[in-house]
Parts: sequence; C-alpha cells; structure tokens
Amino acid sequence: MHNKEVDIHNYTIKKVFQNYWRRIRNYRLAFFIAFISSLLNAFLSVIGPGKLEKLIDYISDNKDGNIDMSFVLYLGIRLSVIYGLALLFNVANYLIFTYLIQKLMKKIRGDIFQKMKTIPIESLFSDKKGSIISLITTNLNSINDNLNQSVINIFASIILFIGTLIAMFTSNWIMAIVVVLTTVLGFIGILLIANISDKYYNEQQVNIGEMNGYIEESISSYVIISAYGSAEKSKSKFKQICNNLFDNYFKALFISDLMIPLFGFITNFSYVAVALVGIFLMIKGSISIGVLTAFIVYTQLFSSAVSEISAVMPTFQAIVSASKRIFSFLDLEEEEDEKEKEDLPDNIMGNILFDQVYFGYPDTDKYVIKDFSLNIKSGQKVAIVGETGAGKTTIINLLLRFYEPSKGRITIDGIPISSVKRESVRQNISVVLQNNWLFNGTIRENIAFSSDDSNDERILSICRKIGIEAYILGLPNGLDTFIDNNIPMSQGEIQLITIARALMRNTSIIILDEATSCIDTRKEQVIQNALDKLFEGKTSFIIAHRLSTIKNADIILVMKDGEVAEIGTHDSLIGMNGVYSKLYYSQFNNQK
Repeated sequence: MHNKEVDIHNYTIKKVFQNYWRRIRNYRLAFFIAFISSLLNAFLSVIGPGKLEKLIDYISDNKDGNIDMSFVLYLGIRLSVIYGLALLFNVANYLIFTYLIQKLMKKIRGDIFQKMKTIPIESLFSDKKGSIISLITTNLNSINDNLNQSVINIFASIILFIGTLIAMFTSNWIMAIVVVLTTVLGFIGILLIANISDKYYNEQQVNIGEMNGYIEESISSYVIISAYGSAEKSKSKFKQICNNLFDNYFKALFISDLMIPLFGFITNFSYVAVALVGIFLMIKGSISIGVLTAFIVYTQLFSSAVSEISAVMPTFQAIVSASKRIFSFLDLEEEEDEKEKEDLPDNIMGNILFDQVYFGYPDTDKYVIKDFSLNIKSGQKVAIVGETGAGKTTIINLLLRFYEPSKGRITIDGIPISSVKRESVRQNISVVLQNNWLFNGTIRENIAFSSDDSNDERILSICRKIGIEAYILGLPNGLDTFIDNNIPMSQGEIQLITIARALMRNTSIIILDEATSCIDTRKEQVIQNALDKLFEGKTSFIIAHRLSTIKNADIILVMKDGEVAEIGTHDSLIGMNGVYSKLYYSQFNNQK
C-alpha cells in the first residue's frame, strides 16, 4: 500500500527524536564535546555564587574595617576567571551545536530529494505538489530557524537547571524547597498550555501545505480561472484557507506565548518568597547574609533556566510539528530495491509483448486495464486511440514501469521488464508526454538533457527535420538562449523542443503521448512525416487524438473501458464500421 497523504497523526515525539539521532550519530564526538562544554559552563555558573557568598560573608564579618584587600581582590579575580571560562565554554557550545544543526539540515534536505526519487511515482502523482514543496521550504526552514535558538538554549538550560538545583539543596534545603515549589506552579501551567497549543501547531503546518498547493495551482491555471470568470470564486477559496491558517497561527502563538508572562510572574514571586524566608532564617541565625545573597543569585539562575525552557517550548512545538510531517514523508514506502537485478542488454531490438496484462490502481478493486495482450515487432508503429479514461496513457505508464501490472507480464526482446532494473527500462525508451516541460537553462541544455552525444551539428540536424531550426537560430543567442519569460515561445514550439529532446536519445523505443496536440493541423502533418522518417527501424507508440495523423500506423489499438475494442490497420478498421470508424468520421466531419 502506498500512502497518498503525509500522515502525521500517529507520529510520536519519540520517533521524531529517533529520526534526528539516526542522522546525527556519526557526529557523536562533536555532540559529546558540546555536552561537556554545556556541563562545564553550568558547573562554573553554579559555583560562582558560592565564591560570592564567601566574599560577602568575609566583608560582613569584618565590619570594623580590618579587611584584607588582597584577599578581596583574590576572590574577585577568581570570580572573574570562573565567569570568563563559563563564557568560553558557552561560546564553544554554541559553535558546535550550530555546526551540528547545519549538518543535520543538509542531511535532511538530501534525504527528502532522494526520497522523491525512490517512492513510487503514483505517490507523487496523487499527493498535492504544494505539500511536498512545503516540506522542503516552509517546514524545513521552520526547523532550521527554530533549532538554532531552541536546541542550544534548552540543552544548556536543562544542565543549568539540574546544577543549580543541586547547589541550592547543598546550600540550604529550606530555601531550595521554596524556590522549587514556586517554580513547579509555573511548570504545571506551561505543560497545560503546551498541550493545548500543540494541536494548533499541527493544524498550522497542514494549512501551510494546503495554501502552498492552492497558490501553485492558481498560478499554473491562471488563464483558465480568468477565462471562466472564476477569479472571485478562487479568491474566496484562498481567503478561506488564509482564515484557517490565521486562526490556527493566532491560537498557537497566543496560547504558547502565555508561557512567558506566566513564568515571569512565577519568577518574581520566587524572589519575594526567597527574600522573606531568607530574612526570617537570618533573624534566627540559621544562615548568613552571604548565603542569602548567593541564594538570590541561585534563584536568578534557576528561574533563568526554567524561563529559557518555557520560552523554548513554543519553538520546540513548531519543530516537532514540522518534523512529524517531514519524517512521515521520509517513512513512505519506497519502490522495490533493484540493485541485484541486471540491466537490459545493449542495443535492444524493441520487440515488445504485453501478455494478459491487468492493472488496477492501489486501494481499488477495479481494473482499468483488463486482459490486455499485444505482440509488437521491432520497428512497428503502434497507435493507441480511445476516449478519455479508456486506458491509453496507463498502457504507456506500465511499459515505463511507472506502475506494475496487477497480473500478467510485459517483455522487451523476450525479457520481462519486471526482472530488470526500472532505470534500465526507462533509459531505453524516449518519451514525449502530454504535459510539456522545459527545465531552467538554455535551449541546448533542454534538448541535450539526457544525451551522451550532444554536439551542435546533431542538435540542429534534428531540429531541422522537425521544423524548429529556423526558430531557434532566430533567437538572440541561438541554442545558448536562456529560456525565461522574455523569450517568445508558443506551446507548439515548446512541444517541438521536447520532441527534439526525445529524438536526441536515439533509443530503440519511442513514445509520443499526444505529442503534437499543441501544433496546428497543417504543421502537424509536416512534423508527422519527418517523425516517420526518424522513427524508421524504431518501435514507436503514438497516443493520438487526431486520427488523421496515424493512418500509416502498422497497428492501431482502439481502447474502450480498459480493453481492446478493436485492433488493425487504418483501412481494416474503417472497413469494420465500428468504434474507430465512428471516431474517425466524426473528426473528419468536424474538420469540414
């Protein structure tokens, strides 16, 4: 089963940490050094008040003025050295953790990109593009920004929290209990608030993915939206998505930000409680003024550590929420590992056999291809026609191993394609799909995209045969023209470039999926004649809408409801006076 949506609901915090540790464990030494630096920083910060206690008590015990300034200076220098070393260890801690976090982000970016190449293609087809884009941009950037300020702080703060706690109980357990009790109230409030806001952080990430997907969809279909007068309807839907994002964003931030003023109140209350209890103990003679002074510093350190932890909670929640989405995507089921399989032999002939092939999409019991059999000899031209949804493109997807047959087999030169590497199958097939796509770069780079033999003479020779050479040479920089919005390029010209890209590969099998649909009828016939010459000796599949362009096909398959309704040549199918004949003459009459 292949997941169609990124499911975060059952992804636990434990699994999030396990995923992070698995990616960073190769840097255990650096992690250990950072831990030691944090430990030493906390230790030095905690022993500082003890030295301050000695200094205050020494001055207090010598009120008559008999003070040894050299001893006071000695204690002052020791305090300065302690806090100076604490600063150095803290800087080392930040430096190492920043390095580790950026290494981690680099690893996760690589994992996401690699995952997109290893999950079944139907997962990419079915998932919203905006969700995947959101993973790489919004979610990953959120983690990157928040980790730098949260992980470093929370790690150091936890160590400082424990160290200060030990120091306080060592100094005076009564006053330590006072601080702990007042702080526990803050923790309870923080935990309650964190539990409430976590739900809104998760919803916020879902809304961001939904918004990215809708923005991409709206931009790519802007002409259609405008032509149908649906701008207001589209705007209304986007407004609803924005409202949902606003509501969840506002609730998440507002509720989590309540932690800061709440703990500010608890911290101030702790100072008052410590001062009152300390003065009472001083009056009883249980502690000195130095102890009270040191304890006020302890309280500040303890409150600072807890305040830091509470302040990090909102960003920690955002990290966990974004991490759940990323790691859920990275846990999607992958395609079968085919390292042990062989490649197709070199110089294949292009004999193709479909043997009783059935296919149904995942999670459905309905077959869209049923008992499909066809034996194609090398060099034959096969045209596939039929109404929308008849199964034309599905047959091509099965040949390319974008999908695997539910039953039956497909062979190339007698070799089952399921027994060889899928990449090897695809490297032996050139494809021009229905949806044209040009990459960022020059025209040369697009045409020679996956060809080993890409000299200018060969590129221009192919462009000349399909009638696009003059257009390319007429551009400001010819083949070196960079494709952008400033270059006048029609859909037909884009389609011709994609056809040239397919022909550059010089494979034994070629697939054209509605490849001339954006070209006018007169020019299409010229290109079709050129393609026929280029296809000589090659096995070709043509999914055609205009039936006038496939009259010379060796085999014409007429698909209906996933089955072969008719098969034959143009003349034989016309003579049957069946499905093909009706389709052909309906188009012929419409063109008159």
